[in-house]
Amino acid sequence: MEATGLPDLSARREEVKTFVADNDMESATLRLMDLARDFSQGLPALNDAILIRSQYSQIRDEQRRLGRTDDVGMQRIRLSILEFVDTLRDQGRHSARRIGDDKSTPEDLPTGSAAEQGVTRSNPPHTFDEERNYFAAQWKEISTSVDRRLVVTEEVSRSYRRGELQFQLDPITLEIHAGEISAIVGTNGSGKTTLLRIIAGEARPHTGRVTYPGLGSSKSSFYSIKGQIAYLPQELKPWSGTLLETLHFTAAIHGLRGEENKIETGFVLHRLRLERYKDVRWSQLSGGYRMRFALANALLSRAKLLVLDEPLANLDINAQQRFLRDLRSQANSLALPLGVVISSQHIHQVEQIADSIIALRDGKNVYQGAVRQFGADRDENIFQIECAASVEQLRVSLEPLGLLWKTAPPRMPVGREDRSAGILPAGCRRYDDCNLSTICAIGPASIA
Repeated sequence: MEATGLPDLSARREEVKTFVADNDMESATLRLMDLARDFSQGLPALNDAILIRSQYSQIRDEQRRLGRTDDVGMQRIRLSILEFVDTLRDQGRHSARRIGDDKSTPEDLPTGSAAEQGVTRSNPPHTFDEERNYFAAQWKEISTSVDRRLVVTEEVSRSYRRGELQFQLDPITLEIHAGEISAIVGTNGSGKTTLLRIIAGEARPHTGRVTYPGLGSSKSSFYSIKGQIAYLPQELKPWSGTLLETLHFTAAIHGLRGEENKIETGFVLHRLRLERYKDVRWSQLSGGYRMRFALANALLSRAKLLVLDEPLANLDINAQQRFLRDLRSQANSLALPLGVVISSQHIHQVEQIADSIIALRDGKNVYQGAVRQFGADRDENIFQIECAASVEQLRVSLEPLGLLWKTAPPRMPVGREDRSAGILPAGCRRYDDCNLSTICAIGPASIA
């Protein structure tokens, strides 16, 4: 999971350079776009990053179609990325004002603030240390001048009856912050969708109250608050026209016109890997790409809070990982710091990118807190590990931590020759029902 917190231009530039050195051009071009979005001066630099990504996509697609490698073209992409990274300097498009008021400008910040000085001074930082201190001060000033709590629920609950079925969501108090991902996990019928709809303003709680301090003041209308929330249910509504037409329309009705509309739409298309599908229609898309389109639409709607109800249900494992990485990137953004609430039936799907977890069982809140603290109140926990290490390498590394092992042959083919065989925790009696080809271990809660 990428760490949330202070944005660091130096670290992000070095990250992009590392991807280039490792010849991971897919990651390099995507992170370059994030870099341009968060730290560039404005549309020209953003457009340059989009162009580099577009050129890479064309070369990659030709390689797939023709089965040949364009070494010259790829080297040109590498040089373009490194040149972009080395010359990038923030001149005011930090856009962290998006946490507060969309219409605010750097001049709206308190006089003498670090952010304002960063916009007006003629000598931006040049060394890594200067940049780190500069952006840290900038972020501190802005983050303390606005309320980062997007949603606050106070003892909200809801009950309903459907035929013989009666359901009660017990009172829940929580906060959703800008720049963070909150995961709601539980089996079917545990209350995940009910809680999500309350958070998104789609359903009213029967008890308690919901406030949106980061989305408006006490005088703000609920309509204006709802306009800043993107709720993506499990069943997405189809749209008319092509993907590109719909995205342009969404951007336009949310204030993006002309060149800005074109560039911002292009950014979302390329950042979410949708450029190949810009001219297709709803009926031609798979479930996974429909969900990615819905995410793109939400980003162009200028939403500050993204609420997703089981978006991973119809995605394969690779699509799940890509989708989750994109969510983490958007939440970490300095320019567009989304607050994200995502539900899932499986904790292992979302714990890699979530900052906090709420676990529901039959409408009851059985756990609420930081991901790193999950299971800390128990004497023993079972861990599932996926890696390319051998069984012996894992044993040497993890036994000193107090883990107990029991090895057994995997029930399923591993699928990768370098992935280790299954390991079962001592005393585990459910192996006959286990179809995992990964590694399991049991140990003290502190290992979490």
